[in-house]
Amino acid sequence: MMISQNPKILAVDDRPDNLFMLGIILDEEHYQLTCVESGREALAEVESNPPDLILLDVMMPEMNGYEVARYIRQNLAIADIPILLLTAHDELDSQKELEAGTNGLLQKPYDISELIDRVQDLLIGSQKEKCEAF
Repeated sequence: MMISQNPKILAVDDRPDNLFMLGIILDEEHYQLTCVESGREALAEVESNPPDLILLDVMMPEMNGYEVARYIRQNLAIADIPILLLTAHDELDSQKELEAGTNGLLQKPYDISELIDRVQDLLIGSQKEKCEAF
């Protein structure tokens, strides 16, 4: 299955350098990238301009990635957007990931090809689900 042209991706990270690197990587793949630096900004962006995929840092001040993901999953209008968590922690918490309803977790520093593969897989899976719903 082909991915729709220029899918919209929302990247959420409180570190601008991480967002800059994601921008370089995803621009090469022709994705439309929107970057925000907080969970609250992410929720506002998702509600006003829903993306095709969310790349969400786990550790952020005020509202962490798990909290953002849980909020999105509770809102039926945006609940089906795939969410890939990104974390720099050595210990991956699959229980929290499961409870938040995310679609996966990638540890930083991540391999660029693995990031691209995961993004493509999630976008293809999301499109299949939308097609099957009709």
